[in-house]
Amino acid sequence: MRAVAASVRDLLGHPRVFELQQRLGAGGLVPLRAWLSAALRLGPSDRVLDLCCGPGRLADLVPGPYVGLDLDGRSVARARAAFASDARKRFIVGDAGGAAFRPKCFAKALFVDGLHHLNDADAARALATLRAVTRETIAIADPAPETRHPVSRLFQMLDLGRHIRRRPAQVALIEGAGLAIEREETLYSGLAHQRVYVCRPRP
Repeated sequence: MRAVAASVRDLLGHPRVFELQQRLGAGGLVPLRAWLSAALRLGPSDRVLDLCCGPGRLADLVPGPYVGLDLDGRSVARARAAFASDARKRFIVGDAGGAAFRPKCFAKALFVDGLHHLNDADAARALATLRAVTRETIAIADPAPETRHPVSRLFQMLDLGRHIRRRPAQVALIEGAGLAIEREETLYSGLAHQRVYVCRPRP
């Protein structure tokens, strides 16, 4: 039974399967992508960090310099292949909480669907990294488990993240890392439900 469970988890973790799950569960990420574009107002001179970037599904939203960081080498390889012709896009295999970037070297940052893959200690480290390296705006999105929509709950059960948190726990982690929440919403795509935050690093 454990071997079967491990095989299923490995399948769900494959970048192609992940992308299919995103298309089915989040309406092709259309609502989230629109929200991120409006929230961050990215310009060609904004250098952006995408923490837990996966296969680079949001990289095309960034018109300027972009650095995607993810622990999964398969996803990073897929992202590099997809954006091989764009010199502004850079993808790195690395730990979200242990990245070595210069202080405040990014104007803005994305942390989408990564928080629930980390335990509290690692999540705090990742958020502290965002605070340290970002000057302006940080957009954070993660599942909203309070939903009663049965299909949305099914997608949460299939998700590989084992730390899906309710709003109070999300807020405690974000504010505890020294980030000020300026705005929050819950996005409904018809299947998956996500809570999204616009944050700024406190001095």
